[in-house]
Amino acid sequence: MSEWTYSIARAGLWASASKINAHAQNIANVGTIGYKPFERAVMTGIINQFYGITKPVGISTGSLAVREYEMPFQGNFIEGNTPVNMAILGKGYFAVRDEAGNVFYTRNGDFKIDVDGNLVDDEGMHVLDNRGNPINLKGVNLDEVMVDERGNIWYKDQVIATVGIYYSQSTDNFVKTGNNKYVARGPVFLLQNGYNVLGGYLEASSVDITEEMTGIIEAQRAYQFAARSLKNADEMIQTSINMRG
Repeated sequence: MSEWTYSIARAGLWASASKINAHAQNIANVGTIGYKPFERAVMTGIINQFYGITKPVGISTGSLAVREYEMPFQGNFIEGNTPVNMAILGKGYFAVRDEAGNVFYTRNGDFKIDVDGNLVDDEGMHVLDNRGNPINLKGVNLDEVMVDERGNIWYKDQVIATVGIYYSQSTDNFVKTGNNKYVARGPVFLLQNGYNVLGGYLEASSVDITEEMTGIIEAQRAYQFAARSLKNADEMIQTSINMRG
């Protein structure tokens, strides 16, 4: 039983540490525009696969955190600094493209116009329209720009561009890459409804500090329990060795 006991305790330590790390990352992004908190799910009954242990039927072999799930809570809206700042109410993501042609998806609508008139994000990536093309607003006076709820960019009573809002049937199709961006590993399509764009606003992080702190405390308690279990297993083995000696 010692091998199973060790495996259970080690799995508990690993899973708890993983959850603590997730909560810590969420707290660190409490001020990140458009950030969505995530949690790590703890799966049971598969630790034998992780450690290569064959267990008798009916004996639990602990838990292992193996998947991340984004919590799609709507963030509050805060006033931006420019008419081309945008926030999404509802589902969907903005699409941006880097110089190498790689497309990323984000809820961060902290956009601006660069020296060449391109609509770009805070990293200088080009914001894409509803046809997947970069948006250029060269020569536009921002004082006369308005973005409507469909993402249409109006200038002097004319629509000059439409920001694309993209989505996927499964959130698993979006993989985090850092800097509050995602890449798609499955089909992505242009949304036709189910969202509104708020021009001149930004979506604040939807992290709930109280909930995250509570999660850290619970995960720390689980970690301590697993550590005690590991210590007890070690003491049992030492006792057994001494008795045999």
